[in-house]
Amino acid sequence: MSINILDTVLLLFSIVVIIKVTIRGFIDEFFSMAAFLLAIAVAFWFYRPLSLHTKVSGLSPAAMKLIAFFMIFIVVFIAVKLLQLLISAVFNNEILNSLDHALGFFLGVFEAYIVLIIIIAILQLQPFFNVDELIAHSIVVRVLVPLPIDSDNVLQMIRSGI
Repeated sequence: MSINILDTVLLLFSIVVIIKVTIRGFIDEFFSMAAFLLAIAVAFWFYRPLSLHTKVSGLSPAAMKLIAFFMIFIVVFIAVKLLQLLISAVFNNEILNSLDHALGFFLGVFEAYIVLIIIIAILQLQPFFNVDELIAHSIVVRVLVPLPIDSDNVLQMIRSGI
């Protein structure tokens, strides 16, 4: 059993992600992801009601929805980033700073795992070149793929358009 090129690329990618998140720390990495994802989610939920209550003469309803979406996105993003600044200030001492980086390591492992699962799924779904042989002999894929619950059904749902 030897490591193939896919294993090498996936392992190097994982190491880079883990090191990056460990250096950055849990708080910075978590809140960077949370700010963007939460801002997108809240903006999608509330842009229609806000666009109905904001009237600017001469703008189309589509333009109002777009303006409402970006207004909500910016407000939520800034609010989460301000929360990040407050929590970062608490973790600014020596002991909690090391905890921040240690937790960053574990978040990096989790983040690398999620990204590798997505990369493997995309490789299996893409129609441009055959990677079945690489995937079949990959140690990393053999270790990672059984971990998600019912991954075969998840891939089948993705292929069929959920």
